Amino acid sequence: MKRLKVGVIGATGGIGKRRCEYFSENPSSEVVAVCARREEEVRAIASQFGARWFTRWEELLAHPDIEAVDVATINATHYSMTRAALEAGKHTCVEYPLAQSVEQYDELFALAQEKKVILHDALTVRFEALHEALRNNLPHIGEPVWAHYRYYGGGPGSWYAEPQLRGNPFIALHIHFIEQQRDLLGEPEWVQATLWEKSEGGNRVSGNIMLGFSGNVTGYIEFGMGFCAKPSYQITYLGSDGFLEFNQGKLHLHTADSTKEVIVGENRALQLDTDNFVAQVLSGAEPLSPPCVGRRAIELCLAATRSVEDNRRVTV
Repeated sequence: MKRLKVGVIGATGGIGKRRCEYFSENPSSEVVAVCARREEEVRAIASQFGARWFTRWEELLAHPDIEAVDVATINATHYSMTRAALEAGKHTCVEYPLAQSVEQYDELFALAQEKKVILHDALTVRFEALHEALRNNLPHIGEPVWAHYRYYGGGPGSWYAEPQLRGNPFIALHIHFIEQQRDLLGEPEWVQATLWEKSEGGNRVSGNIMLGFSGNVTGYIEFGMGFCAKPSYQITYLGSDGFLEFNQGKLHLHTADSTKEVIVGENRALQLDTDNFVAQVLSGAEPLSPPCVGRRAIELCLAATRSVEDNRRVTV
């Protein structure tokens, strides 16, 4: 059986390590090369998977034995690394966000088509276990009225709070939750946003987005990175007959008759996505997240940027 030979760039980060594991567990792929900046760390993970190691991603891309790569580095590097990988004729899986603009997004997919290779936008958020539990239980709360996502995390030193590393703040911080609200509430009609950012005493950034859906349904997303406070992750979906609430690691369904905990299964989104990329390359499978989905998510994030710049609600 042919096994896809994969190189993982950013292999020592949290996502990169998991990609290495999943590519190795898939009987149709193998990790043959890994890359990261710190030699000691990359040598250790190379030893774990029996792979070559590199500290320069350009050298990994130049190796002729590598057929596919996964780009698991910081956001601001995704576009340039992906373009180089496609130019080198490698099938390429890119952790989201794939690009920093719609123009870059379109350019990369056009280049992949020209080079006759697969470009995979790894926007895995619709397949996360928590999101699937919300989707499955949404009918129990009646007609949706309001959705609220709140995430504060990444204490001082988080690269998400560093403009030169994370890129556009809304693409970095909100694309995940925007896409999940789109999945459950439909296509938004307008976006309004605010942004707060400080560098004194350490970089901190907070962005707030309001999304207007049909039927006067509203989505709200507040996100903060670089703050000293304890991380907090909360979700609420309010409906005409009750509400779903995720807080302190547990999901509950509240209705007039009862409050019950909803069991959230194991989160296999990244593994499913890894297997899907391999299947795309080897057997022509359809992507879990079509390019039109990722492209639209970036469009909405950039609409939030325009809302901040113009201090107005933006029709989308």
